[in-house]
Amino acid sequence: MAVDEVTISELPDTDEGRSRVNQFFARYHDTKTAVPTLVEEQAAYALLSGLPRPITMVATTGDGSIVGAITAWIKTERADAMVASRGEEWIARWFRRWRIMSHLAVHGSYRHLGLGTSLVQTLETRLPKDGTRGVWGFAEELPVPSAPFYERLGHTILGPGLILVGGLSVGQDPAEGRHGMHFLKLLKAARPGD
Repeated sequence: MAVDEVTISELPDTDEGRSRVNQFFARYHDTKTAVPTLVEEQAAYALLSGLPRPITMVATTGDGSIVGAITAWIKTERADAMVASRGEEWIARWFRRWRIMSHLAVHGSYRHLGLGTSLVQTLETRLPKDGTRGVWGFAEELPVPSAPFYERLGHTILGPGLILVGGLSVGQDPAEGRHGMHFLKLLKAARPGD
């Protein structure tokens, strides 16, 4: 397989597109929903107004088959407690500036060809256009540690454990059976007119 046969584009904002990419992610991650449906998104984002929407980059072949994907979203499940702790304005500003980069997956036939790198770089180029200043995520250790991959792409490896925002944890807790390292990266700001 050749990467030059693949097109990387932003996932259309439809439930059908989100369903297809979720099915793809389900093959590679222990998750049922990597990209929320439009209804789930509306319910979560009702907590805070003006939040950016999930951005998912998808690698497809000429026949439309998905062979790679990565998504960036905002983890709002603890937003109500965070608002109570730090205030709605502070939390909304933080959520607009930082996105979780998650669920990078590449079909087995397209691995070790640079497609994962291209997906991450395409996403990181796209995100500042919505005001995102940085990304953070969790590099899992399955089947091998993925932290070195993110480190090669300029991410700072923070280590295992929890990340605190507004005094509340937002990272992966090793006690829940997830093993890996948190990482973050500041992104280049979008230029006016981009």
